[in-house]
Amino acid sequence: MSDWLHGLSNWLHSLPVLWMAILVFGFTYLVTVGIYAVTTVFAVDERARSFKGISPGLLSLLGIIFALFVVFTASQVWTDNEKAIAEIDREASALRSATTSRH
Repeated sequence: MSDWLHGLSNWLHSLPVLWMAILVFGFTYLVTVGIYAVTTVFAVDERARSFKGISPGLLSLLGIIFALFVVFTASQVWTDNEKAIAEIDREASALRSATTSRH
């Protein structure tokens, strides 16, 4: 199971930023639709008043959780990008020094 999650994480972090944003927002949209559908089905008569009282309190919490997910994912992508740039610069420098030492 952990290999599957590791592979999924690598796949997500290797996506271009545009596709990652589309995937994250699409997944969030589907979860939101699912929550709305379940709430609509169960919100009848007296339960409707209970759901109406809870809903505003949950929206801010869900917004915070979503924001944290996006921030940590973006941070990981940013860090991976910085590491890749540093590695490319190191390899280019080594290549330059190897070619200049030969001449």
